[in-house]
Amino acid sequence: MSKFSSIPEAFLFIVLAASMFILGLISGVFRLLSLSIVPPYPLTSHFSLHPLYMIYGFIATIVMTERLASVKIMKIPKVLSLSTYLMIIFTWFGVFFYILDTVVLKTDLLRIVSTLLLVLGSSLFMILLIYFSRFAHARISFAYMTTSCIPLIIAWILIQNMQIYYNLGIVALLLMFPIIFILGERIELMHFFTGNKYFKYQLIILFFLILSIIFAGISAFRFKGIVESAITFIFMFIAFLFFFFIENSQYKRL
Repeated sequence: MSKFSSIPEAFLFIVLAASMFILGLISGVFRLLSLSIVPPYPLTSHFSLHPLYMIYGFIATIVMTERLASVKIMKIPKVLSLSTYLMIIFTWFGVFFYILDTVVLKTDLLRIVSTLLLVLGSSLFMILLIYFSRFAHARISFAYMTTSCIPLIIAWILIQNMQIYYNLGIVALLLMFPIIFILGERIELMHFFTGNKYFKYQLIILFFLILSIIFAGISAFRFKGIVESAITFIFMFIAFLFFFFIENSQYKRL
């Protein structure tokens, strides 16, 4: 039995993430159907929640749950170990309370609580990643993972007062969390084959990704900031070009 499967809490967190995935799948399907054949009225309030179900409720919960295995293996301070569980609970319930507020109660207090919970949960995750980076062979990979939490927090704060649909800046911020985090994991894996050979290029990629976050935030504030959104995706495209160059060079050496 693996370390991960021997953690009973992990199963509970996976179930919570799966519940959000199912809700996200249903809301996404009905959103598409509403464009042509199904009247949107019964589920209209759920359509705007689709990105929250998938990014915060599902992907963020799964990514955070993955780190439970590392916490069990490594001897870390008890306070930090406790925060590992709290970050998942805070993040999931932050999304849950936001859904409850949007669909049922519609109270400002609940929305404030959901914002505080998710920002706190994401911040605890960043602290945990920074701590793990002290023991990592490739610290640059954890710099990516930590950076990925920044658009997660910014997007959530903006969502409280802005419409998600048609706001390219918020959409870009939401997409950046899984993209940048996965790039960090890829670079961590790459380090075992190449060491620090491509460190300079990895810094360049991170630089362009940070620029993307900045311009995505500006675009979100302007709501229909087409120019800023275009710049955001151009910077992301440049970052991907550098990353593909590194990966291609790595494969040629194998």
